Amino acid sequence: MLIVPTLSLDEAHRATEAGKRKAEQMNVKVSIATVNERGDVILLERMDGAGYLSPKIALGKAAAIAFLKRPWQDLEQRVRDNPVFYSGISVATHGGVLFGRGGVLVVKENQVVGGVGVSGAKSDEDEAIASEAVKAIG
Repeated sequence: MLIVPTLSLDEAHRATEAGKRKAEQMNVKVSIATVNERGDVILLERMDGAGYLSPKIALGKAAAIAFLKRPWQDLEQRVRDNPVFYSGISVATHGGVLFGRGGVLVVKENQVVGGVGVSGAKSDEDEAIASEAVKAIG
């Protein structure tokens, strides 16, 4: 029987807690979303004081990288080269997939099992928080 690695709710909680600690160290308020490999929500949390749209944006960032199974560094130039196409994906998914820094892949056994998305701070801060969150998964 083939055993496929997955991302658990417990791991999503660990990631979120690590992300919140990093955000607090940086003195920013963010939302943190953890999704599975299809972009389905496992956990979404908005820190007190985080922006109104930050949960939706965090979820969209996580879903984009998980669904496409590519890190933002690989997608960034593609998005710049063809913004109409990638904007169309966002529109077609009613904002369910959004492209921007702050989404980090979760990989186990060389397989993408999900993603963590962060929104609410500057894009480089979102990225740092998401990276810290993913590290907590192990």
